[in-house]
Amino acid sequence: MSRLSILSMKIWIFWVANFVAAEALLKVIDSPTRQFKTLDGFWDFLPDYSASASSVNEEWWKKPLSQHGEIRPMPVPSSFNDITTDAKLKDHLGWVWYETHFTTPTLWLNSSGQYDPDTRKIFLRFESAHYYAMVFVNGVFLMEHSVGHLPFEAEVGSLLNTDAEGVNRLTVALNNTLNSTTVPPSAYNYKSNDTYYMFA
Repeated sequence: MSRLSILSMKIWIFWVANFVAAEALLKVIDSPTRQFKTLDGFWDFLPDYSASASSVNEEWWKKPLSQHGEIRPMPVPSSFNDITTDAKLKDHLGWVWYETHFTTPTLWLNSSGQYDPDTRKIFLRFESAHYYAMVFVNGVFLMEHSVGHLPFEAEVGSLLNTDAEGVNRLTVALNNTLNSTTVPPSAYNYKSNDTYYMFA
Protein backbone atom coordinates (compact mmCIF):
# COMPACT_ATOMS: atom_id res chain seq x y z
CA MET A 1 0.00 0.00 0.00
CA SER A 2 1.38 3.40 -0.91
CA ARG A 3 1.80 5.86 1.91
CA LEU A 4 2.70 9.51 2.16
CA SER A 5 3.37 11.90 4.99
CA ILE A 6 0.09 13.71 5.02
CA LEU A 7 -0.14 16.28 7.76
CA SER A 8 2.12 19.21 8.20
CA MET A 9 -0.26 21.54 9.92
CA LYS A 10 0.91 24.80 11.43
CA ILE A 11 -1.96 26.80 12.86
CA TRP A 12 -2.34 30.34 14.01
CA ILE A 13 -5.30 32.24 15.26
CA PHE A 14 -4.78 35.96 14.91
CA TRP A 15 -6.55 39.30 14.80
CA VAL A 16 -5.94 42.36 12.72
CA ALA A 17 -7.20 45.89 13.28
CA ASN A 18 -8.22 48.16 10.43
CA PHE A 19 -8.53 45.15 8.18
CA VAL A 20 -8.34 45.61 4.42
CA ALA A 21 -9.40 42.62 2.33
CA ALA A 22 -6.70 41.16 0.09
CA GLU A 23 -6.36 38.13 -2.11
CA ALA A 24 -2.89 37.13 -0.90
CA LEU A 25 -2.45 34.90 2.13
CA LEU A 26 0.52 36.66 3.66
CA LYS A 27 2.54 35.02 6.39
CA VAL A 28 1.42 36.08 9.85
CA ILE A 29 3.81 38.60 11.41
CA ASP A 30 3.31 40.23 14.79
CA SER A 31 2.85 44.00 14.53
CA PRO A 32 1.08 46.85 16.37
CA THR A 33 -2.13 46.02 14.49
CA ARG A 34 -1.74 42.25 14.19
CA GLN A 35 -1.24 39.69 16.92
CA PHE A 36 -1.28 35.92 16.75
CA LYS A 37 -1.12 32.85 18.92
CA THR A 38 -0.01 29.48 17.67
CA LEU A 39 -2.11 26.39 18.26
CA ASP A 40 0.82 24.01 17.69
CA GLY A 41 1.24 21.28 20.26
CA PHE A 42 -0.37 17.98 21.13
CA TRP A 43 -3.90 17.57 19.81
CA ASP A 44 -6.43 14.81 20.43
CA PHE A 45 -6.35 12.41 17.49
CA LEU A 46 -8.75 9.70 16.32
CA PRO A 47 -8.54 7.79 13.01
CA ASP A 48 -11.61 6.48 11.20
CA TYR A 49 -10.74 3.01 9.90
CA SER A 50 -14.20 2.35 8.47
CA ALA A 51 -14.51 1.85 4.72
CA SER A 52 -17.68 3.94 4.57
CA ALA A 53 -16.41 7.16 6.20
CA SER A 54 -18.79 6.60 9.10
CA SER A 55 -17.22 9.44 11.08
CA VAL A 56 -18.40 11.97 8.52
CA ASN A 57 -21.85 10.41 8.29
CA GLU A 58 -22.09 10.38 12.10
CA GLU A 59 -20.99 14.04 12.26
CA TRP A 60 -18.18 13.55 14.74
CA TRP A 61 -17.53 17.30 14.83
CA LYS A 62 -20.69 17.91 16.86
CA LYS A 63 -19.28 16.27 20.01
CA PRO A 64 -15.80 16.01 21.54
CA LEU A 65 -13.69 13.32 19.87
CA SER A 66 -13.36 11.47 23.17
CA GLN A 67 -17.05 10.52 22.84
CA HIS A 68 -16.38 8.64 19.60
CA GLY A 69 -13.48 6.42 20.54
CA GLU A 70 -10.14 6.15 22.27
CA ILE A 71 -8.16 9.26 21.45
CA ARG A 72 -4.39 9.53 21.47
CA PRO A 73 -2.13 12.60 21.58
CA MET A 74 -0.74 13.68 18.21
CA PRO A 75 1.79 16.48 17.69
CA VAL A 76 0.86 19.29 15.33
CA PRO A 77 2.59 19.93 13.01
CA SER A 78 3.53 16.38 12.07
CA SER A 79 2.72 13.51 9.74
CA PHE A 80 0.58 11.04 11.67
CA ASN A 81 1.75 8.19 9.41
CA ASP A 82 5.29 8.59 10.73
CA ILE A 83 4.72 9.30 14.43
CA THR A 84 3.66 5.99 15.95
CA THR A 85 4.76 2.37 15.59
CA ASP A 86 1.16 1.34 14.84
CA ALA A 87 1.36 -0.40 11.45
CA LYS A 88 -2.33 0.13 10.78
CA LEU A 89 -2.01 3.87 11.28
CA LYS A 90 1.26 4.02 9.38
CA ASP A 91 -0.48 2.74 6.24
CA HIS A 92 -3.82 4.43 6.84
CA LEU A 93 -5.46 6.22 3.93
CA GLY A 94 -8.74 7.95 4.67
CA TRP A 95 -10.28 10.08 7.39
CA VAL A 96 -8.56 11.10 10.61
CA TRP A 97 -9.73 13.64 13.17
CA TYR A 98 -7.81 16.21 15.19
CA GLU A 99 -9.13 18.29 18.05
CA THR A 100 -7.80 20.90 20.42
CA HIS A 101 -9.10 23.63 22.73
CA PHE A 102 -8.03 27.26 22.94
CA THR A 103 -9.21 30.36 24.74
CA THR A 104 -10.33 33.61 23.17
CA PRO A 105 -7.89 36.35 24.23
CA THR A 106 -9.80 39.17 25.90
CA LEU A 107 -7.57 41.70 24.13
CA TRP A 108 -9.11 40.55 20.85
CA LEU A 109 -12.58 41.62 22.00
CA ASN A 110 -14.07 45.07 22.44
CA SER A 111 -14.54 46.90 25.75
CA SER A 112 -17.85 45.04 26.27
CA GLY A 113 -16.11 41.67 25.91
CA GLN A 114 -17.73 40.95 22.54
CA TYR A 115 -16.38 40.32 19.08
CA ASP A 116 -16.80 43.44 16.92
CA PRO A 117 -16.19 42.74 13.21
CA ASP A 118 -16.24 46.47 12.45
CA THR A 119 -13.08 47.17 14.45
CA ARG A 120 -11.11 43.95 14.08
CA LYS A 121 -11.14 40.58 12.38
CA ILE A 122 -10.08 37.25 13.86
CA PHE A 123 -8.79 34.58 11.49
CA LEU A 124 -7.93 30.92 11.83
CA ARG A 125 -5.05 30.01 9.52
CA PHE A 126 -3.55 26.66 8.55
CA GLU A 127 -0.17 26.52 6.87
CA SER A 128 -1.13 23.27 5.15
CA ALA A 129 -3.20 20.13 5.54
CA HIS A 130 -2.81 17.16 3.24
CA TYR A 131 -5.02 16.72 1.30
CA TYR A 132 -8.64 17.53 2.04
CA ALA A 133 -9.62 19.20 5.31
CA MET A 134 -12.85 20.31 6.94
CA VAL A 135 -12.59 22.69 9.90
CA PHE A 136 -15.17 23.13 12.65
CA VAL A 137 -15.20 25.55 15.58
CA ASN A 138 -17.43 24.73 18.54
CA GLY A 139 -19.28 22.17 16.43
CA VAL A 140 -19.99 24.59 13.57
CA PHE A 141 -18.51 24.27 10.07
CA LEU A 142 -15.99 27.03 9.32
CA MET A 143 -14.16 26.09 6.10
CA GLU A 144 -12.83 23.36 3.87
CA HIS A 145 -9.70 23.12 1.77
CA SER A 146 -8.35 20.68 -0.77
CA VAL A 147 -4.82 20.19 -2.12
CA GLY A 148 -1.99 20.23 0.37
CA HIS A 149 1.10 22.44 0.49
CA LEU A 150 -0.86 25.71 0.55
CA PRO A 151 -2.05 27.88 3.44
CA PHE A 152 -5.74 28.55 3.98
CA GLU A 153 -7.67 30.69 6.43
CA ALA A 154 -11.11 31.99 7.32
CA GLU A 155 -12.57 34.67 9.55
CA VAL A 156 -13.63 32.93 12.76
CA GLY A 157 -14.61 35.69 15.18
CA SER A 158 -18.36 35.10 15.08
CA LEU A 159 -17.93 31.44 16.13
CA LEU A 160 -15.74 32.07 19.16
CA ASN A 161 -16.97 31.81 22.72
CA THR A 162 -16.64 35.17 24.43
CA ASP A 163 -17.97 34.24 27.87
CA ALA A 164 -15.87 34.43 31.04
CA GLU A 165 -13.98 31.22 30.23
CA GLY A 166 -13.83 31.78 26.47
CA VAL A 167 -12.90 28.15 25.71
CA ASN A 168 -13.29 26.97 22.12
CA ARG A 169 -13.18 23.50 20.59
CA LEU A 170 -11.39 23.27 17.24
CA THR A 171 -12.00 20.09 15.22
CA VAL A 172 -10.32 19.18 11.94
CA ALA A 173 -11.35 16.27 9.74
CA LEU A 174 -8.56 15.30 7.38
CA ASN A 175 -8.55 12.89 4.44
CA ASN A 176 -5.16 11.97 2.98
CA THR A 177 -6.47 9.95 0.02
CA LEU A 178 -4.65 10.81 -3.18
CA ASN A 179 -6.43 11.16 -6.51
CA SER A 180 -5.89 12.73 -9.91
CA THR A 181 -6.35 16.27 -8.56
CA THR A 182 -4.06 16.08 -5.53
CA VAL A 183 -0.42 17.16 -5.49
CA PRO A 184 1.21 14.72 -5.97
CA PRO A 185 -1.47 12.98 -8.05
CA SER A 186 -2.33 9.33 -7.80
CA ALA A 187 -4.69 6.72 -9.24
CA TYR A 188 -2.79 6.49 -12.51
CA ASN A 189 -0.77 3.57 -13.75
CA TYR A 190 1.54 5.38 -16.13
CA LYS A 191 3.12 2.23 -17.54
CA SER A 192 -0.16 0.75 -18.71
CA ASN A 193 -2.12 3.94 -19.42
CA ASP A 194 -1.90 4.36 -23.18
CA THR A 195 -3.61 7.74 -23.17
CA TYR A 196 -0.88 9.14 -20.93
CA TYR A 197 1.73 8.25 -23.56
CA MET A 198 -0.33 9.45 -26.49
CA PHE A 199 2.49 11.77 -27.62
CA ALA A 200 5.27 9.19 -27.26
